Amino acid sequence: CQEEVHTWTFCSEEINGSLTLQRGPSTLGPMRQLFSKSTCAVVGDTEAMDAARYVANLLLMTGHGQMPLLLASEVLDTDGRLSPPSVCESLLVLGTGAYN
Repeated sequence: CQEEVHTWTFCSEEINGSLTLQRGPSTLGPMRQLFSKSTCAVVGDTEAMDAARYVANLLLMTGHGQMPLLLASEVLDTDGRLSPPSVCESLLVLGTGAYN
């Protein structure tokens, strides 16, 4: 947060009277929250697989870990709900609703 013309500090949890629930030093931001735990990508189509592979390769090349890629058909239970392996603490679901 900018306090004066050339002075910046960490923002508090409250900015202009409202809480910042998604972004801030304590929450790490939405994308960092996703990748702060063991994350798996769930994909439903070829285009989504390309995007998931890109993110997985990026995580591997930067030394931030690995991200297993799972097909939607592999992680759906008999009722059609997501039921990923227990190693997946967070999910990155890619693809259209027609496939996922």
